[in-house]
Amino acid sequence: MLLSRNILSLFYLFLMSVYCCKAQYTDTYIDSLFLSKNEVVFSFDEHDASKINNLSNIISIDYWDGNTVRAYANLRELKQFLTYGYSYSLHNELQSKSQINMAHNIENFRKWESYPTYSTYLELMNLYANSFPSICKIDTIGISVNGRLILCCKISDNVHSDEAEPEFFYSSTIHGNEILGYQMMLRMIDTLLHGYTTDTSLQRLINSTEIYINPLANPDGTYNRNDTTVVGATRYNANFVDLNRNYPSEWSRWPIDVIQPENQQMIDYCHSHNFVMAANLHSGAEVLNYPWDSFRSSQRLHADDNWWIEVCQRFVNQARDSNPLAMSADFASGYTAGGDWYVIPNGRQDYMNYYNHTKELTIEISTEKLVPSYMLEHYWDIMYNPFINYIYEVHSGIHGFVTDSTGTPIAHAKITVEGRDKDSSEVLTSPLGDFYRPIETGTYNIKVSAPGYKTLRIENVETLYPTPTVLNIQLEHSLTNIPPHNLVTTLHATAIPNPCNEKVTIKATDNIKTATILSADGRIIMQQYPTQLSNTSTINTESLKPGYYLIEITCSNDRTKILPLLKQ
Repeated sequence: MLLSRNILSLFYLFLMSVYCCKAQYTDTYIDSLFLSKNEVVFSFDEHDASKINNLSNIISIDYWDGNTVRAYANLRELKQFLTYGYSYSLHNELQSKSQINMAHNIENFRKWESYPTYSTYLELMNLYANSFPSICKIDTIGISVNGRLILCCKISDNVHSDEAEPEFFYSSTIHGNEILGYQMMLRMIDTLLHGYTTDTSLQRLINSTEIYINPLANPDGTYNRNDTTVVGATRYNANFVDLNRNYPSEWSRWPIDVIQPENQQMIDYCHSHNFVMAANLHSGAEVLNYPWDSFRSSQRLHADDNWWIEVCQRFVNQARDSNPLAMSADFASGYTAGGDWYVIPNGRQDYMNYYNHTKELTIEISTEKLVPSYMLEHYWDIMYNPFINYIYEVHSGIHGFVTDSTGTPIAHAKITVEGRDKDSSEVLTSPLGDFYRPIETGTYNIKVSAPGYKTLRIENVETLYPTPTVLNIQLEHSLTNIPPHNLVTTLHATAIPNPCNEKVTIKATDNIKTATILSADGRIIMQQYPTQLSNTSTINTESLKPGYYLIEITCSNDRTKILPLLKQ
């Protein structure tokens, strides 16, 4: 009798977890759904991809199998969706506490059978930095809406220096309820650090790469209920916004209202680095999702589509070496161009590829968003080797340095594969002059350009995966290849002589308040404040290395002018 009652109770809970709602429900009823939550998850039927693409600008579509759509919405989004007249099913994301183990200390968490409490997470990241100070440091990317830390672990052999090595970035759980990647990235950090002295392949990877891992991009969503459990986690942040629909986009027809604090801080952090490749980790499906997300491939094919397919095939094959059924729940191949699945606007993947020249992939790890604790080891066994080998991908393709005739590194030189690169698929040199252009086996013509230098063309560059092709390139100075600058006003100014040697004299139509010499990538090299107001200022340039610079002139009326400067 007791067993029967338990079965009936479970069946009743199941029925209550999915119930149908019609579009004619009143605003009062819809408002009541959000009294104790900031988002709802629901499903509806739609087979027309173009309609799905339009709805993606209104609600946060999470999954589409060609017929049924699963989506999330806050109150405003749901009310807007209802105007389209769809019948829909509203779901409760029931998560059994009995299947989710929380680790309240580091010792228990490092058994890898649980999820960390927020305090355990902070203690663990601090422990890594203190225990491995020569190869590990913890950066604070920023602070969430509710004051939780967004952290990143850098792992490299000279961790406190910026070396001429490719930078790689893993980031997880931008959707706070997709938590498997969070746990796995902490285990990845642990494995890399502890394996440095015992595993020669890991040591080689760490010695040749600057690896950055952000385990938790949306801490407020993950610890929505409180800091001691991940049960009750939400997709959105504390402002009820899907962070993966909140990045600037070159193509979105629906501009975002406000960039959320978590995203603005992530944007600033990524702009301060030169990430060659990256991946952001999700769950709720099992598939690799490569750019573009903003278009179907028939509308806009990524310049590196063939390379992405090869990378995805290697990843999937390595996963299936551990489990033949891995990455097969949603696509037989295990991968897809993002927009061919469903189009999303303002996503992070397209932002990183377009604005940062970073080749970022979305990795959907598991069909369940919150995987039961007893399954954590299963997914780690499948994903560990693909995760490691994906980092190694930064070492294939075309590498090298771009310098001037004196050997001085040229920052932000552009490396273009002729007849191929478009939509920011070109790569740029770092401040140290090094560059990394992942590309599949083939023969290519390469163009190298930089402001103040003659463009160089290199024909028939051959590549053979996975061995890198090394190009060390020297560019010649040129005053004719100087782009216009945006900060041009009615202020008139000159810099004489130009090119200069020991000094340069600036003459302006107004009194000069400051004169600043900048590197080509915008770093301040020197700044001069004239002791007396005058429309003339002379700067000693003897200490400058030969190369291309900018002079920013600010006058007493706060008008600004930027001039090019060439030091011989």
